[in-house]
This record gives sequence, C-alpha cells and structure tokens, in this order.
Amino acid sequence: MKIANYLLIALDISLLLNRAVMVKRCVCEIFNHLIPYFQTQIQSTLLLQIVVKCHQSLREIPQEMIDATSRRILACLNFQIMRLSFQNNEEPLLRKIMLSELPINTRKWRKYVQYVL
Repeated sequence: MKIANYLLIALDISLLLNRAVMVKRCVCEIFNHLIPYFQTQIQSTLLLQIVVKCHQSLREIPQEMIDATSRRILACLNFQIMRLSFQNNEEPLLRKIMLSELPINTRKWRKYVQYVL
C-alpha cells in the first residue's frame, strides 16, 4: 500500500499539472498495483476511496485521449467500485458515481424519474 500512496501523490500532481498522459499512466500503475488486493476480497474503505479517486481522475481526461487500455481500466474500476460499495454499504456513493457515468445529454431533470435514486 505504500507504493499506492506514492502513486496517488503522483496522480495528484499530474491532475494539478493537467497532464492527461501522466494521469492515464498513474491510474494504470495504481490499478495494476491494487489487483492483488482485489483478489483477496479485502473490505476496506481506503481501497474504495483509492478506486473512486482513480475513476474520477480518468473521467476528467478528454474523450479523444481515451484509448482501449483506459476504457478497459475504467470498466474494471467500475466493477470494483460496485463490489466494494456493496460490501461497505456505500450505496449512496455508488448511485452518485453511476449517475455521473450517464452521458450529459441524457441527464435532464425530467428524466431523473427513470432512474431509481
């Protein structure tokens, strides 16, 4: 977890500098480092916070810079967010994150009734 902490600091710096390539690289490295923790079924809120931070960082990258690897990691992060939030009883957080995944043009106030909040 110490390496993940250093990588999170690098992620903060790359977000501050607005470098999309560095953000993608940091998120990939963090995800690859956390794979053993995902496989051991650890129920940790710290792990959930790290995954959410990586997810939100990837969502800030412009759409034209997202490649196949980033899409795969984003999908894996979505799965881990769902799994960890159900294990830690964080359903409101899960709802907010999944609602942010919807395209902008479908998020209108009149359409919120279609989604169970």
